[in-house]
Amino acid sequence: MSDFSDRVMNLASEGAYQMMARAQALEATGKEIIHLEIGQPDFPTYKNIAEAGMGAIEEGYTRYTPSAGIPALRKAIAEDAGNRRGINFDAAQVVVGPGAKTALFFPTLALVRPGDEVIYPDPGFPTYRAMIEVAGGVPVPVALREEQDFSFDLDAFDRLLSPKTRLIVLNTPSNPTGGVMPLAALEHIAEAARERDIWVLSDEIYARLVYDAPVPSIAALPGMLERRSGVIVNIASLAAVFGVVGYTAYSGSKFALRGFSEALRMEVRPHGVRVALVMPPDTDTPQLAYENRHKPLELKYLLPELGVISPEQVARAIIQGVQRGRFE
Repeated sequence: MSDFSDRVMNLASEGAYQMMARAQALEATGKEIIHLEIGQPDFPTYKNIAEAGMGAIEEGYTRYTPSAGIPALRKAIAEDAGNRRGINFDAAQVVVGPGAKTALFFPTLALVRPGDEVIYPDPGFPTYRAMIEVAGGVPVPVALREEQDFSFDLDAFDRLLSPKTRLIVLNTPSNPTGGVMPLAALEHIAEAARERDIWVLSDEIYARLVYDAPVPSIAALPGMLERRSGVIVNIASLAAVFGVVGYTAYSGSKFALRGFSEALRMEVRPHGVRVALVMPPDTDTPQLAYENRHKPLELKYLLPELGVISPEQVARAIIQGVQRGRFE
């Protein structure tokens, strides 16, 4: 008998990350690899964003925020997203989450009940099928056709609609095809959603990466936001749009490090570099270590000898290291 719940037993590793691990293993042998596996920009984080982030840490913005996000940020997102789509969003309609995957998973968990059917694009982001299955729903893939600019096969979509259809997942522009769903296709889907009272989850995180024309949003179509079963729009991903990938921090209120042979209590990933606070076995002095795809974990420089180190002190040391190019 398994120790794990049924909802996770069929989950599989995401293929892109498996491929990335294999590619990095080959790089470690000296081979030159062109990375096409992970959906991340090929440019570093914009300098003004990196500086703003470091400045915010220095200014003490390291505390918990309201669960839906900082009010000023939610207001700015509502204004920008509304202007880009020609509709009005209120800040109260905006939730800032820890990554685009949670912005997909949480609404699915809130809406989909065991046995509910969820229509989603195929090929598509692997998270779509996974989140449907975790919620207990039935995945119903709809083919994307090259001859239709990788939009939904609308005939197949119509055939797959049923009384059990609870949610329709859209992704435009698409990952992995890059296709943009034309307005006519969105109108067709919107009409079906209105008639059958079906929720729509529209994943639009790549909309800002299309440069020849605005990307139409199903949320802007008449009656879609006002109805009881509405539209949830995954508006943007900082990672996908601004190159802010891997900026993840784990911290407690204090780090009690003395006495640990190797203690990891904070981890920050700027520009693909993992920075860790460690306590080597032969010293009582906490040290800051780093690794990237070219180098294994390497002790880089010592922190002041302290029995207990605050997150603010660690953050300050990391900022100084970034500014001095220690993690390159």
